[in-house]
This record gives sequence, structure tokens and C-alpha cells, in this order.
Amino acid sequence: MSFYPNELRTYLVNMLPLKRQIHSSNLSTKNPAQLALDKKLEQAKRDVMESDIEELKKGLLEANNSNVKLMAREITVGQLSYGKDGAIRFKNKPIEMRYQLRTLCVLFMDNHDKFLSYDNIKDETIPSSKRLAISFKTITKYVSELQVLLRQYFKKKVIFNQGKEGYIFDIDRES
Repeated sequence: MSFYPNELRTYLVNMLPLKRQIHSSNLSTKNPAQLALDKKLEQAKRDVMESDIEELKKGLLEANNSNVKLMAREITVGQLSYGKDGAIRFKNKPIEMRYQLRTLCVLFMDNHDKFLSYDNIKDETIPSSKRLAISFKTITKYVSELQVLLRQYFKKKVIFNQGKEGYIFDIDRES
């Protein structure tokens, strides 16, 4: 079971009433066999909840560490730059873009002039809980949207499709 930080609150809110229900159930009206079974079930649920909570904490820590690593460094590719503040700039002017495009742009900048497969892009830009639902078309849509945005600044094509394999981001290549 894998969670992202924004899912932690939702999961805990949904699990706490279950935990209260387990502890508040009236055990005195049940026969001894049912009581033993209920006790085992209660312990199993607690074990699952505890392991889920530990996994959530671990995922939250990993996500925070990942974001800290990304924000703690700067990337510059030509006149395009990514700063510690999380903004992407062209000639020191901020470029407005939504989160998915910014993440994709940073990924391309970090891998300038290198091949990025669709799977790499998907793994780096899409939360694990949503990866199965994201199609090839969605990735191509994000890349196309970023390509259109960057073309306004570079005045040429800078993201090159490599068949159905992936993309290369190269600001020095001729269109």
C-alpha cells in the first residue's frame, strides 16, 4: 500500500472511526468463540492499520526528502533556469505553468540532451497511486503542452519525439 502526503490525512480520517468502532463494540453479548474470533480480527485490523501508518510516515518522509532535494538545487539550461524557490524562469522572467508541466520541465532540464522514455516520465511526474490510470496519451498531452509553452520562449522546437519510445529535450538542436 503506497500513499502520498496529501492522501495521509484522508486515510487517517477514514481509519479512525473504524478504530473507535472496534474498541467501542459491546463484547459482553457474544459467546466465547465469537469473542476469540473478534479479538483476533481486532488485532489483525490494528496490525494492518499500524503497518499502513508506518508506510504512510515513510512515504511522507521520502516525498519530503525528494522535494527538499529538488528545491535545494538550481538547474540552468541556456536561458531557462529552475531556482530554489521552485520557479522556472526564461531570461530571469518567471514562466507560469501548472504543477505537472513544471515537474516535467524540471525533469527535462535535469536530463538535457538525454533520452527520456515514457516510463521514466511517468514514474517521475505521476504519483504512484495514479500511474496505472495514466495513459500514453496523457503523457504525450503533457509533453505537447510543455512544448507549445517553451516554443513561445525559445522561438523553436526544443522537445523532440523519439518515435513511441520517449523524448529528448535539447535547446541546441535545430528544429
